Amino acid sequence: MLLEVRGLASDEVVRVRRWIGEAWRMVEPFGAEADYTRVEAFGLSEPPTRVRVDQESGDSLVLPLGRENPAGYSHYVQREGEGAVYLVSSSVIGDTERLLDEPPEKPTPMPTGTLVPTVITSASTASAGGTATVEPTSTVQE
Repeated sequence: MLLEVRGLASDEVVRVRRWIGEAWRMVEPFGAEADYTRVEAFGLSEPPTRVRVDQESGDSLVLPLGRENPAGYSHYVQREGEGAVYLVSSSVIGDTERLLDEPPEKPTPMPTGTLVPTVITSASTASAGGTATVEPTSTVQE
């Protein structure tokens, strides 16, 4: 797995890599052992969910959603490409993740006004060939 953090304005890059069963290693800007707690602690190296916001200006904002903090009231969130890590309310994260299971489809509107039942009365007549027909004679609203 490779984790890359790139400065959008400065073009600086830091890359850390981990192979299965091995520790994290920094590979750019130089090779060295990586600080496990800085890479793994927030759950941002393999986030279960990413949010992307495309703005009218053409800019995109990508937010990996990390682990819940120890207090349990917030989740770690990082703007992709930046080093800062933020805490966001767990209820906001939950609402965001729920969009995957419950897409935000607009519900079918309920009819408005009062429904009035209608009763149809009919009279039957027999034709010369012996066939009966039923014709409505009136409608009554209750």
